[in-house]
Order: sequence, then structure tokens, then C-alpha cells
Amino acid sequence: MTVHNSEAIDMLTEMGCSRIVLARELGQKEITDICSKKGNTEIEGFIHGALCVCYSGRCLMSSIIGQRSGNRGRCAQPCRMEYSLLKDDKTLKSGYLLSPKDISTAEILDKVLATGVDSLKIEGRMKSVHYVSTVANCYKAACDAYMESAEAFYAIKDDLINELWKVAQRELATGFYYKTPTENEQLFGARRKIPQYKFVGEVVDFDPATMTATIRQRNVILEGDHVEFYGPGFRHFECDIKDLHDANGNKIDRAPNPMELLTITVPQEVKPGDMIRSTKEGLINLYQKDGSSKTVRA
Repeated sequence: MTVHNSEAIDMLTEMGCSRIVLARELGQKEITDICSKKGNTEIEGFIHGALCVCYSGRCLMSSIIGQRSGNRGRCAQPCRMEYSLLKDDKTLKSGYLLSPKDISTAEILDKVLATGVDSLKIEGRMKSVHYVSTVANCYKAACDAYMESAEAFYAIKDDLINELWKVAQRELATGFYYKTPTENEQLFGARRKIPQYKFVGEVVDFDPATMTATIRQRNVILEGDHVEFYGPGFRHFECDIKDLHDANGNKIDRAPNPMELLTITVPQEVKPGDMIRSTKEGLINLYQKDGSSKTVRA
């Protein structure tokens, strides 16, 4: 079921619902109008994540193609695959023809909060801990700054947007918030570029006496790799991997095994749960000149 208007809010409230998630196709004016008439019912608005090619996820593609119902939370995301549009056995168009851009409202979060929503929804289905922690951290920082003052929010807004791009798997847009987007505004274009970052580990312990961090590896780590540590409260710093040792204390230059415990020396204090990602200069293409594509995992 999807909720697009106050009449649906009233009906669901009478049925005993205390919090209702609005459809992702609603714009600023519609959300504001609904929130002004909601009474004691809490309203949750979608602020970041994937948009379905079908309205509000009412899609049968996954059921038909993969026998997994998207309407029951088991979507196999067939719309994210490449397709070709044919007419009379001739290919008219190829690519990600059914794959919408992700919605991101970090840039306009002040306007989202001004609508009167009580809760903010971030889509995290089939996403990594790296993605979820980064996005949640950004919006928490944005909300805290906005509650402090408009000036505080605008002061960190650009940094928040840059942070969200570090885990972007598709291009970001504001969705339906201002208007109904055109095809070009809503779907992937012919060629896009996004930054490349790789989640390589998480901190499990820290010894301040020796400035040694024990980390659990998630991807290959090399001595000398340039990495970024980040944690709650929008804490960030960059450094190079130094004094890389395995769990037995042996000095190593390369750690290829996921989930292995390692130790490194760090220039600043870190905390258990802090994430580590490698950074690489430049951008990578989602679409190549020959029309082929590569999947980017943040």
C-alpha cells in the first residue's frame, strides 16, 4: 500500500496506525499539506536511497523474472540490469533503461524538515555497512546542524554532499521533491562518473599509549595505502597505512584475507566501530566508450 494524501492518512489512523510512510513520488507542497492535517499521527518521509522504476515500488518484475516479490520486501532489483529496446529486430537503445537515479535530499534537508515530517527514512536494503554508516552519519550531522541554526547547516552542507558521493552507487538527484522529473532527470544518462572509494576495514580496538589500532579487514590492505578513517559525529582524518602487522605480530606488506585482525600505527585517536576506506584519485566511468559498463561497489 502507498500513501499519497490526507484521506489515506485518516483511514489508516482510524485503523490504528501511529506512523505512516509517505510515497516517494510526493513533492514539497504535497508533503507540507499532508503534515498540516495529520493530527497526532507521525509522518515519515523518504530522504535518501534507491527509487523504484515503478511508482512506490508497486512492481511485479522481480516476481516474474526472479520469483522474488518486491511487494514483500524480496526485490531482486531486475530494473538495475542492462536492457536493449528492440523494434523490428533492430536495437534502438541499450543500457540501464529502467534504472532511476538515487534520491538525495542532503542539499535541501532544511526544506524537507520544514514540511513537518516527524521521521526521516533512509533506504538501506542490500547495502553494505559502509554505505549505511556513511549515509546515516551524514544525515545525523545535517539534522543536528539544522537544529542548531540555519547557518550551521549551510556551513557543513557541501562537506555532507561530498561525503555522500563517496558511497554513491548511482547518480544522485532530488527525485520528485520540486517537480515530476523528466526522463533524463530521472533515469541514468549515457555516461556518468562517480568517485571511487573502497571499504577496507573497521576499528575493533585502540591503544593510546602506542597509538596502535587493531582493525578487522574487509578488503585487501597494503602497506602505504592512503586511507580515510571516519566515525560518528562526522569525525574524519586521512593517513597512510604504516606498521602493518598480522594477528600474530608478524610484519607484513599485504593483507589479502577478509575479516583478518591486523594492527597499524595511526597519527590520531580512533574508536572501536570507526570505518576505514581507501581513497583513489580521479573518477571512474560507469559507462565505457564502447558501450560496455562496469559495476561500482562503494
